[in-house]
Amino acid sequence: MLDVLHGFLALYLVDVAGLRPVDAGLGVAVWTGAGLAGDALLVLVLRRSNGLTVIRATAVASLVAYPAFLLVPGLALKLAALGALGLLNSGWYAIPKAGLYESFPGRSGAAVAVGGIGGIAAASVPARGE
Repeated sequence: MLDVLHGFLALYLVDVAGLRPVDAGLGVAVWTGAGLAGDALLVLVLRRSNGLTVIRATAVASLVAYPAFLLVPGLALKLAALGALGLLNSGWYAIPKAGLYESFPGRSGAAVAVGGIGGIAAASVPARGE
């Protein structure tokens, strides 16, 4: 939903949704801008809410917003749904990363190492294309 959608967003908008390349560029800009705005709003939201609750609530809302993005016709509706998705997925990296650092109080180097080991382990699994 995060990097994968961002990576293929312009391609989807041009090849599947039938938009012009310039409109696809606008879609990527909306996705990026909404993500930045969502990250800024996340600071305010996390002052009042638990991070895990925020992730759960935004994941449920994304279950509605993502199919809406895929199904709605026209540029304006697609951009609106894309903006909503950009806001909703804010914090999906930051909140779990903060939890990792919280689990190693005073040992941020250990948290970085554990995160790196997880990345190495994931990268070492070969992709199977059959």
